[in-house]
Amino acid sequence: MNNSPEREADIFNATLKLPVGRRAAFLDMACAGEAALRRQIEELLRASEEAGDFLERPAARRARNDLAE
Repeated sequence: MNNSPEREADIFNATLKLPVGRRAAFLDMACAGEAALRRQIEELLRASEEAGDFLERPAARRARNDLAE
């Protein structure tokens, strides 16, 4: 199959939009036996979850909130 960066990005973005409980079934279909592709998408999803809202909050506000905690 064609595991281009664009395909990986398309599957990742589509998966990210789904509720967590529906992601595994979607990946079963989208990756259809391509274990390496599925691992890559799952790794990207984990990294996205770990990053949280890091890129969405302005740095100054984030620093102020972190210092307040």
